[in-house]
Amino acid sequence: MLRSIAVVVILLSAVSVSNATIICNDRGCSDTGVSQAASRVRGAVSGAVIGHRPAGCPRRWCGCGASLHLFGKVIPRLNLAANWLAFPRTAPAPNMAAARRGHVFVLKQHIQGDLWQVYDANSGGGKARMHARSIRGFTIVNPRAA
Repeated sequence: MLRSIAVVVILLSAVSVSNATIICNDRGCSDTGVSQAASRVRGAVSGAVIGHRPAGCPRRWCGCGASLHLFGKVIPRLNLAANWLAFPRTAPAPNMAAARRGHVFVLKQHIQGDLWQVYDANSGGGKARMHARSIRGFTIVNPRAA
């Protein structure tokens, strides 16, 4: 009987870990220590992998992935994340970009506070994800205004 209970507990633990939301901030990404806000919206926010590095994108491909997502094509000057900072500053809104030296991603839906559901190319392990991410420490720019 005790053995059966232990097996059930282990299986339930595995299920809850596999459905974990990935949260990213200026220190990196993690599926542990999820914030309370993200916990409340776990059903609405997916940490699902939605793609890998596209052909024609460099090894560090967040800028390339963001330009493909927003413009439907690779714009070579936008491969470097820092180049996104040349776009005009704006308030956070869907389809705006959050940029800093070293990383850029596309805002999709506001969750709460500085937490957004984002399209995040090269978010770790060479994968693109839609997941919850803090925009703290990033500059919000309007890539369509230039």
